[in-house]
Amino acid sequence: MAAKQQQHHHFLIVTYPAQGHITPARHLARRLAGACPGARVTICAPLSAFRKMFPGAAAAVTVTGEEECGDCDASVAYVAYSDGYDGGFDVAVDSYARYMEQARTAGSRSLAGVLRLLRDDGRPVTCAVYTLLLPWVSAVARSHGVAATAVFWIQPATALAAYYHYFRGHRDAVVAAAAASGDGDPTRAEVRLPGLQPLRVRDLPSFLAVTSDDDPFAFVLPEFRELVDAIERDDDGSSSKPKPPTYVLANTCDSMEPDALASLRTHVDVFAVGPVLSFLH
Repeated sequence: MAAKQQQHHHFLIVTYPAQGHITPARHLARRLAGACPGARVTICAPLSAFRKMFPGAAAAVTVTGEEECGDCDASVAYVAYSDGYDGGFDVAVDSYARYMEQARTAGSRSLAGVLRLLRDDGRPVTCAVYTLLLPWVSAVARSHGVAATAVFWIQPATALAAYYHYFRGHRDAVVAAAAASGDGDPTRAEVRLPGLQPLRVRDLPSFLAVTSDDDPFAFVLPEFRELVDAIERDDDGSSSKPKPPTYVLANTCDSMEPDALASLRTHVDVFAVGPVLSFLH
């Protein structure tokens, strides 16, 4: 029965249009295909990136031929979605904040089309996995009947723990340390977050050091806040309709970051699946 159920699994991995997202997603896809015989694995990339990988493909929701995994008999398919910047994003003529806004609107609409296409083709998605900065994927997937959603956290688990605790009561400590560092006294710029060794501002994700709404990267923080809201377990029982879990697949292993993973597991369903590194393939 387990083998029969596995044959019907279809993992859709949705990526942000950056090589640092797409490359780890490709390696995760290959590992899923190898570990789950009979399951389908499809990478869903923005059309601008899709065209660079497959120059002959033009349609935004056309599944390309499958890529062999190399060390296994399984394969990975590719499909494109539109983030509203099908020709690529140019920072010289547009802003990152505008991109994120457009990507959410256009991406939600286009991803819905991808999910319908795969369902109508007899390959309904059963698990949607997405990389950073795409928190809207979860809602779109669930609205189309996808049973499970997961974040593929491509950064260290310590970075995720820093984001989590930043949005759960420790923002002031981080901001104060960032201000101290800005005053030219790095010895005072130490941050203590639950379960982690003492850190300096330079050890934290740079977005957490943003202290002004006028900072050009201030727009990123709401995206990470939304992600933290999505992955946090609903353990208090206060809701009559508990939210379905969003799992975290962390690109690390327990022996590398035991403190960070322990800090997260109190609040988040996180699984260490790494390290997923290109040079190990």
